[in-house]
Amino acid sequence: NQRRPKAKLKTKGRSSNRNANNEHAFTKPTAPVVREVELPETITVGDLASKMSVKAGEVIKELMKMGVMATINQPLDQDTATLVVEEMGHKVSKLIADNQLEQDVAEAVNYDGDQTTRAPVVTVMGHV
Repeated sequence: NQRRPKAKLKTKGRSSNRNANNEHAFTKPTAPVVREVELPETITVGDLASKMSVKAGEVIKELMKMGVMATINQPLDQDTATLVVEEMGHKVSKLIADNQLEQDVAEAVNYDGDQTTRAPVVTVMGHV
């Protein structure tokens, strides 16, 4: 009973994707990425985290450092969100009001001509 050495099979694996000097192709970015964030009057912790491209847990940790207990679905006011964004090294590009869309439409619409009143429209609904 003599044992024969097993033949090694050539397999393609992860090691074939590496460079000759055994390094990974990915290099870690050295400088932090600073993002510009637009903040509405209220924003949830999860939405704020996604706008800054960080995990929600990191935002919650930052809030806890500031003395605010928050969950991922809890809404934050504009002032608190601004403090969190600046503490995490990002910039607030602009603050957006909740009725910003209505204000933009009101400014864009130009009423020319004579405005007259008219009778109200009455709708009669049948059996529903």
